[in-house]
Amino acid sequence: MPAPTSLLVLAYTPTDTSFLHEATDDRTVQARKSAERPELRIISRAGEELSTDALSVTGFQAWGCNDYILADFDQDGAGKTKGYLVLSPKDVIVVRPRDRKDHIAWLVERKRYEEALEQIEIMESEGTETIDATEIGQRYIEHLVGEGKEIFSSRSELP
Repeated sequence: MPAPTSLLVLAYTPTDTSFLHEATDDRTVQARKSAERPELRIISRAGEELSTDALSVTGFQAWGCNDYILADFDQDGAGKTKGYLVLSPKDVIVVRPRDRKDHIAWLVERKRYEEALEQIEIMESEGTETIDATEIGQRYIEHLVGEGKEIFSSRSELP
């Protein structure tokens, strides 16, 4: 029998056994507990965690593990790049490998402009497809000017 070629674990939560020894007439106590936000974890064949991400799922508190479906799909139409869909009763989430452009967008979203510009420089030095740094540079300048105004206004308020 051939060895398995891949392994997928969506979630594991230890069973809550605290209710086994409790008897109550209160329906709120008997009600199912809210689920935690689902996470997608990518694990290597060696067992090391390569990536993890919390999924933004509408109404996740009400869903159990059987309410989710994971399906794979071919991203590029040639079978070279695989992606996944995570389906819940209210959402469809596309899961795909992140590239450097995604990382730069993530840095800009978190106002880490200097790091984003450094990544663009690395892309240019490698000769890979580049991103126009003008917009990011403009946002960085506006951010620095905004910080300067805050510092100046807080100093002018000192006695």
